[in-house]
Amino acid sequence: MTQKVAIDLGNRFVKLSDQGRVWSVESIYADVQGSTDKAVEYVKGSCEELVGKAWIVGHGARNYRRGIRTWTTEKHESALRLVLGSLELPRRAKTADFELVMSLPNPGVEGIQLQKALVGEHHIIDGGETVKVIIESVKVEPEGIGAYRYGYKQGLTKLNSITGIIDLGGGTAIATLFDAQGSQIEGARVVLRRGGIYGLASDIAVDPRLSSQVRSTPKVELIMDAIAEGSYAYGVQGVSFASFFDEYCELWLKGILSEALNRWGYLARRNWGDLSRGWGGSASS
Repeated sequence: MTQKVAIDLGNRFVKLSDQGRVWSVESIYADVQGSTDKAVEYVKGSCEELVGKAWIVGHGARNYRRGIRTWTTEKHESALRLVLGSLELPRRAKTADFELVMSLPNPGVEGIQLQKALVGEHHIIDGGETVKVIIESVKVEPEGIGAYRYGYKQGLTKLNSITGIIDLGGGTAIATLFDAQGSQIEGARVVLRRGGIYGLASDIAVDPRLSSQVRSTPKVELIMDAIAEGSYAYGVQGVSFASFFDEYCELWLKGILSEALNRWGYLARRNWGDLSRGWGGSASS
């Protein structure tokens, strides 16, 4: 039986959904030598360059010096490693078939690259068991369309109005306008200079209320972790930035919205009274 899985290859997390189940894995992988229960080993298949290689995906990859954060690579370059390490495979199954639905900022060229990287047969060892993973197809949608469809079902869009979706990712923020029929408006998709959660965390990192209490320059990555966890506590030192997080978050969101409206220009202004806005992405987790 073929499983249909929706996957968002984010800069911070790989988010997956399968018939109502949702799970996520950190977007980091590390090649490993020798066998380990947590590693995926590529035995043979459509991707010849991975044959004989093994790797760990997710939080455990942080323990390896050569752990690779995926924002340092093109998405299609790390996609197969991340997908094979994140999919939940049926127990004791010899074969697992999948149809994937994914999203990208540029589904044209990038989508073709992603499909070439993923579609095919991949014989792997996962958890000590050999499995043939067959990725039958990869449908690539433009980023933001999922948030629009979700908002529509939840009654968050207005009848006969333009809807603005701002996808707040880990590394980028992408703003898109959709017309009343749910089609993306040509020329109304922009990547915002403020960036995603990384931009917010970078601002917090230089605040003296945090930097003066830690032993070295605050690491943006650890601040992003604390935001995702909702602890607002920096690393193992436990220095809290909760008291001024809302201050920075409000300024950050206002800055993003202001830039989005400015970049949308006349498209937003001509129908400002009827413009619905939706937020989504890493910032909501």
